[in-house]
Amino acid sequence: RYNCGARKRIEEKATMIPTTNMLWPDAKVAYENQLYTSVLANWHVQHKRRQFAGIIPARMGSKGIPHKNIKFFCGKPLICWTIDAALGSNLDEVFVTTESEEIAEVARNAGAKVIMRPESYAMDNVQLDDVYVHAYREMVYNKLANPDYLVFLAPTAPFRNASHIDDAVL
Repeated sequence: RYNCGARKRIEEKATMIPTTNMLWPDAKVAYENQLYTSVLANWHVQHKRRQFAGIIPARMGSKGIPHKNIKFFCGKPLICWTIDAALGSNLDEVFVTTESEEIAEVARNAGAKVIMRPESYAMDNVQLDDVYVHAYREMVYNKLANPDYLVFLAPTAPFRNASHIDDAVL
């Protein structure tokens, strides 16, 4: 049973049930069980599991290694290592935010959802905070997700795995 004090509150409410000669003992138990179930359902709504969304920012315009996010590393595109780790973790949703159709296609094929961003958010001087805010607004505005927490995942970390993400989040 749940250890949240709900049972005690239900028992207190159950003692306030008007008992008459017309209320059978079995009916009183059924009413108490229904009340208990109702309170537990409300408790679950109020204490829902937190929702986590992973956001992977990937732009095509890398200066050091052009197109690095879709270059093959150990048999698959670099960004796929991060997508696979995120999808294997306990994250509820995994998004890639990019301005590139090539990266978007690779991400979709790997199982991630894609948020296209304008070129203005893919320049060298743009802060990642602005990219994350844009992605979050797109998620909520387009009803893709409404997470309680965002988990930012760099696409250039191929040795990170699902357990690393879960350990960091939980």
